Amino acid sequence: MGFKMVKEEQVLQLLNESESALDWFAENIQELKKNFDGEFVAFNKGKVMAHNKDMGKLLDTLKKENVDPSKVVIQFVSKIKMIL
Repeated sequence: MGFKMVKEEQVLQLLNESESALDWFAENIQELKKNFDGEFVAFNKGKVMAHNKDMGKLLDTLKKENVDPSKVVIQFVSKIKMIL
């Protein structure tokens, strides 16, 4: 199993998309906390694609809906502030 070579433009596009997705997450965190407290949330382009308390089940849902997990951002949403 080897590494796939990716063009610099593709890397920059993925980074920009990820940054935009995380900006959306930060802007909508309060609403997400109300609706998905204690859950993993998969989202892309300002849309929640799936959510579940169990990461495995979330990934199963994405697979059933033909959503590539590498094309979404997955974050855990919690009303409890975590210190890492």
